[in-house]
Amino acid sequence: MYLEIRICRQVEVSLRWIFNWCSIPWKNFNLVGGLVHFAATWGNCLKERKILLAILYGFLWCIWKEKNDNIISSYHHSISYYKGCIFPFTTFIFG
Repeated sequence: MYLEIRICRQVEVSLRWIFNWCSIPWKNFNLVGGLVHFAATWGNCLKERKILLAILYGFLWCIWKEKNDNIISSYHHSISYYKGCIFPFTTFIFG
């Protein structure tokens, strides 16, 4: 179950960058479930909340894809790689 997946140091660094980019104060998350719950209940604007969720789901999808390709242990992608993965994902979600 995705709620029990731990957040590693590499992912935390990237998440901190995303939170900083979105002007959201950082909170420590040990599990993906806590991160998703925070994003689903963050802020008062439904549109901003959906955008944040789309960005985080896209980011988590990139991590999952990388893990399944057995790349995460031997190669670290830059932030621009993640942005390149997230943009098509959010375009697909929001049309």
